[in-house]
Amino acid sequence: MSKKILKLTMLAILAILASGCSATYRTEVVPNNSQNNISIKVDQDATNWEYTGSADVMRVNYKYAYGVAAKTTLDKGFKYFSIYWPKDLVKQLKIRKVTNVKEAYAACDSGDGSFRRYLSVENFKGCNSLVFTKRESSFNGGATHKYIQMSFTMGNKDKKDNITFNAKEVLESDFMKDLNPAYFVNMER
Repeated sequence: MSKKILKLTMLAILAILASGCSATYRTEVVPNNSQNNISIKVDQDATNWEYTGSADVMRVNYKYAYGVAAKTTLDKGFKYFSIYWPKDLVKQLKIRKVTNVKEAYAACDSGDGSFRRYLSVENFKGCNSLVFTKRESSFNGGATHKYIQMSFTMGNKDKKDNITFNAKEVLESDFMKDLNPAYFVNMER
């Protein structure tokens, strides 16, 4: 086999491996029982192969969830959002006495109740309670999507209850600078 054919074959194999998943990533924002209650599903930049990188995927989508909540809150004319579901996440944020988005992230990044590397029914608590799995098959294995789903209510009063966040402060925080704000809105990728 000539070097040129070998090189073309290798490039073709790399292209096939790189395109092994036809996943759709997006943000979904859905009103929930009233105009002040919103449910979100965030699946951005979130493919991991089998078990590799699943903890990182959870963390990225968790950050995006706060950006989506903050942007939606401001777009609807409110100042604050308060997480009310999943209950285990609410409990985790209250136990950790969270006061800002960086602390909310830290509450799920390390320590008791934080994200686990492998998600199973046995440890579906704390921060893992907002992580859901969608599996897709491809010719070169399986891609697992870890997406975040949570619900929040919007208002103009700071409840100072460890689950309420100032939307403007969240969006302007250094913590959000590495995310793409275009993905904070419904159905964007």
